Amino acid sequence: MRYPLKGTQQEDDMASYNVSYNYTVEQADLDALVDIAMLGRANKRGMLIVRVVFAVLGGALVGLLGRAAQRGDTSWIVAAVALALVVYLIGPGTEKIWHMRVKSRLGDDAKNLIGKHIRYVFSPAGVQITSNKSKGSVPWSDFAAWGTHDHYLYLERTSGSYLVVDMARLNKTNASALRALLGSTKLTHVE
Repeated sequence: MRYPLKGTQQEDDMASYNVSYNYTVEQADLDALVDIAMLGRANKRGMLIVRVVFAVLGGALVGLLGRAAQRGDTSWIVAAVALALVVYLIGPGTEKIWHMRVKSRLGDDAKNLIGKHIRYVFSPAGVQITSNKSKGSVPWSDFAAWGTHDHYLYLERTSGSYLVVDMARLNKTNASALRALLGSTKLTHVE
């Protein structure tokens, strides 16, 4: 797919072009939303904290094993083995646990979206969102960043929520126009 060159008249023209995206929400869209949320700032910070906690536990384990070896005390060895077992069983699964946490935060509201029709209209002013239940506009100042994941383009709101666009559902002209429009905003592009 060709995109307009940065700073060209073609890009300027496309950046003022409204892009309409109509879709019916599918389970794959919600799965992508969870994956994208896992990449978000808040979740990266949370996973970093979890990793630090497990690093500290690992350090405690090394210290405990050293102390047990010095003393030759079987109770210390049992405690060290128990801590090692906890770190071994829980450590590798923390990302899966965090993934389930993110998915549960979406909750039933997200599941109730499956089969519902949503329309986004991207314009130089922001995003107009229309669904079966409501209609509203979100200015670009309410978004922090945009990026891509697989074939999805996402917009991260300052509140931490996301809008996702399945780029496979857009024609080439609209896909290029949407990228040009996002490039003309002050949003951070996440690589």
